[in-house]
Amino acid sequence: MKPDSTTHGPSVSIPVLKDFETNSAVRRVLDALQGEGCAPRKNGRGWQARCPTHHDRHPSLSLVEGREGRVLLRCWAGCDTGAVLQALGLRWPDLFAVRRVRTNRLP
Repeated sequence: MKPDSTTHGPSVSIPVLKDFETNSAVRRVLDALQGEGCAPRKNGRGWQARCPTHHDRHPSLSLVEGREGRVLLRCWAGCDTGAVLQALGLRWPDLFAVRRVRTNRLP
């Protein structure tokens, strides 16, 4: 499915990323990026966005889903990942998928 788009400002279109199949950690980061106006876009097996930590004219932030649903986040301009998370209002645990623990209940 193609993402919807909404208008942001006079002529900028930001994709609404509700149709991508993503885990909860990736979804959290993509939603935060979109909320900050960083325009995340699908790129290969991951996403690219403008970094919220510095004035980015071209997307320098990459986001990929790693093993066990963890988010791999990197600013190729050199920004500290902790600073990127802080700018997005996220914390380190937000980069990890929530694990559901299965318990066997005895009757």
